[in-house]
Amino acid sequence: MKKLALLFAVFGTMAFAHAGAMGIVKERMDGMKAIGASLKSIAPMMTGKAEFDSALAEQASQVIIEHSGQNMIDRFPEGSEGGVSEAATAIWEQPEAFAEIAFELEKLAGEIPDASLSAEARLQLFKDIGQTCKDCHSAYRVLN
Repeated sequence: MKKLALLFAVFGTMAFAHAGAMGIVKERMDGMKAIGASLKSIAPMMTGKAEFDSALAEQASQVIIEHSGQNMIDRFPEGSEGGVSEAATAIWEQPEAFAEIAFELEKLAGEIPDASLSAEARLQLFKDIGQTCKDCHSAYRVLN
């Protein structure tokens, strides 16, 4: 539960960060916000508090995939740090490590719609997604 609370705290603070964001910085902030909203929408079923909803799982999966992997990497071109951006310079200093996390999120998101997952596996998947987000934010996000 601590990880879930952390996940929601991380994404909940993003609304304030969007003030003044423009261009690619706003695009990536909006993408992160969409990921957070998708995770929040599936949290009850991923944690066993609600029945599995295949349509909701597919929708959330697609939103997260749309904003992860190469799509996420492309939203961090060199020179887009600073200002209201919360991107740490480590993104450009360690591009392979950043890409690894972006692609891991994409891979995990693709597993969300798997109706054959047990309740335990679904919970573990949700925890793994949360840990991936936490790892990325710990290494590649600075709070302004």
